[in-house]
Amino acid sequence: MKIETTWKDLKRFPWQAIFKCSEEYKRNHPTHNDHDYHKYMRETWGIDHSTEYTQIVDEKKYTMFLLRWA
Repeated sequence: MKIETTWKDLKRFPWQAIFKCSEEYKRNHPTHNDHDYHKYMRETWGIDHSTEYTQIVDEKKYTMFLLRWA
């Protein structure tokens, strides 16, 4: 499933859940950098996002993300 980066689709994406997850990641990894965080999001939660797109690459992992964070 790919969520295009349009205003309509961005409003449907659970940004509060992304922010909560990001806060915990930063707490647990004080030497945070964006590359490691994006790798973590893709491998752990099945979300691949950049400034140009947001894509769900693993629906099972993404479902677990929603259950935990949303």
